[in-house]
Amino acid sequence: MGSGATVARVSRSPGAEVPAQAIAAFERLSGLTVSLHDLVGAFVHVLPPVRLRHHQALCRAVKLSGGERRCVAFDVATLRHALAAQPNGLIKRCHAGLVEWAVPGHDASGGLAWVLFAGPRRDSGGVAGLIDAPGRTPADIRTLPSVDAATAGALLESLRQLAGRLAAWCQATGALPRTVRSGALASPRAVAATRRTAIATFIRERHATEVALPDLARELRLSPGRTAHAVAELCGAPFSRLLAAARLDTAALLLGHTALAVGEVALRSGFRDLSHFHAVFRRRFATTPRRYRMAHAAEV
Repeated sequence: MGSGATVARVSRSPGAEVPAQAIAAFERLSGLTVSLHDLVGAFVHVLPPVRLRHHQALCRAVKLSGGERRCVAFDVATLRHALAAQPNGLIKRCHAGLVEWAVPGHDASGGLAWVLFAGPRRDSGGVAGLIDAPGRTPADIRTLPSVDAATAGALLESLRQLAGRLAAWCQATGALPRTVRSGALASPRAVAATRRTAIATFIRERHATEVALPDLARELRLSPGRTAHAVAELCGAPFSRLLAAARLDTAALLLGHTALAVGEVALRSGFRDLSHFHAVFRRRFATTPRRYRMAHAAEV
């Protein structure tokens, strides 16, 4: 999603910069990329939407090349079940051959509240962990640094420390939602955070299909006019601009990491008119899709 999508008018609590700073410090020291699956909305008002999904280039390329259903099934079903038995986190190698680290965070009742992911790396041999069934491995995996078993273990411990830092922040700020009595009203801040998450999720999951503002309105159970206002207020840009930004991000990723024809890239990114795709792509990137591919092929 474009950078404008990270702007929101949700008030930020004292210490709101802590999660982003802690994650950035871990990334600098480890060389890994961190994403956080926020299941309860604890971080939605302090982290940009790009942080709240798997945004590593290779992972996204695998998904956009036809592996998304399998990726989601692995992360949502297989992985979460495994984390219930390994609350201190684990190392996983997905069906595409990418090594990642995952550590869960829990609410006061012990329920799964969020999952930290870090990666990816290439297995140099001997990395033991949760492994999905073999699948198609992207050719670009050869560009990844490799990791051995000893380093993999050290990185898992480092990610646990980051998870502990985030858990302490949640406790100090009350970021985790509390149980609400029947009939009680959620706070305006909680409503805004939940709605912003729903908007970002809708655009992320459905931007490659034929969707429009009324579809989002039905998802939010609001009128189209109220939905347009909510999107602009919470996300800092109109729905049409956010949708186009997500589609162009996907197109750029596919151009750089797949051999799909430009017309197929346009279709898989949500563009149904090839001329329109070329026009908006040139406006965004100041070059044509073909020239962009030449300049960014296999860039990670």
